[in-house]
Amino acid sequence: MDLMPPPSSKRMLVEKTVEVPVETTVERTVKRRMEVPVEKIIEVPVERIVSVEVPVDRIVEVPVDRIVEVPVERIVSVEVPVDRIVEVTMERIVEHSVEVPVDRIIEIPVERIIQLPVERILRASCGSSCG
Repeated sequence: MDLMPPPSSKRMLVEKTVEVPVETTVERTVKRRMEVPVEKIIEVPVERIVSVEVPVDRIVEVPVDRIVEVPVERIVSVEVPVDRIVEVTMERIVEHSVEVPVDRIIEIPVERIIQLPVERILRASCGSSCG
């Protein structure tokens, strides 16, 4: 904060003389005997009764409806639709024929191997001398 007055305002000087009373004190030592009071302790029983509200836990009993189970022998038969899924796995061979067009046919020569029993081969190569 700026406490200075703005420069455009007029300035005034005020003087006042105030008289202040002045006390003059002179200290002197004086020899006197004085009795110093002694403390006396007096015990007086005091009974105080203070009443203050204290929160108390209360048990509140709330009435509850009683449920009594009575066995009743009454059979009611009603048809109820039930969704039931039965899964049975079956094996069945199904033949599907697929025809695939071929652009070019390649023929590869195959050697034919004929298996003959060993005795027949030996007889044929040895003749009658192997025996």
